Order: sequence, then C-alpha cells, then structure tokens
Amino acid sequence: MTPRCLACKQPLPAGPAGHQLVQGRQQGGAAPQEQLPPGLCATCLAADSRWAETFASLLAEHTQQQEMLAAASSQCAHCHSGGLLSRIACSNSECAVLYSRVGAARRLATTQVRLERMDLCVPTTLSWWFTPQPQEVEW
Repeated sequence: MTPRCLACKQPLPAGPAGHQLVQGRQQGGAAPQEQLPPGLCATCLAADSRWAETFASLLAEHTQQQEMLAAASSQCAHCHSGGLLSRIACSNSECAVLYSRVGAARRLATTQVRLERMDLCVPTTLSWWFTPQPQEVEW
C-alpha cells in the first residue's frame, strides 16, 4: 500500500525528489520493526498552518479513541467476574461490548501510528517546541 499524506491524502513520493521512509520508533528502546513514512507531503508541510491543523485533529481523534476504549473496558470490567483490577478475559463471542473494546483498541493503535508519522515531519519553525530542554535542578 502506498503511504499517503495525512492532510491532503495524496500519495507520498519515494526517492530523492520526495520523502524517504524513516525508521519507526518503539517504546522501551527496542529496535524498530517497521519503517514509517512521514505524515505530510512536501506541499502540505510548506503550508503555514497545515501541520498544526492536522496534528490537532489527529490528537483530538486519539483522545476520543482513548475515551471510547476506557468506556468499553469499564463495561467489560464490571461484567467480568475477575474484579476491576485483573486482566479482562472475556470470550463471549456474542457480546457487543467485547467487539467495541477490541475495535477501539485497534483504532487507538492506528491513531497512535498516525501521530508518530506526524512526529517525523515537525516543521523547523516548531522543532524547538518538541525538543526536550534540560531541566535545571535546584538542590
């Protein structure tokens, strides 16, 4: 599948004239398993506020998916006899809440990958905001 720009949905070109695939990152410092394309094409990245608009909409979508997953997990935990703090081991194939919880987890993972792709193409005007600054510690 050809990677597409998250803003204009145009295919991202490969090679020297376009974006190269960038190594994706994993949590825990493990080696990346797949390569992620950048989130925006060169045209959208050159637009003044396109990155910020796209990032804000993806962040709102990610927050909504987190809320949906939390609500479905809460319903499953109340139905589950293992208690509220144990792992949910539901195997009822007729339960609509189970399917909504699994679907919400899948959609949340998709939005997380999209946010990681946006993180790969932060405009230079905003790069100072996303670089960690050393914290001064007062003793």
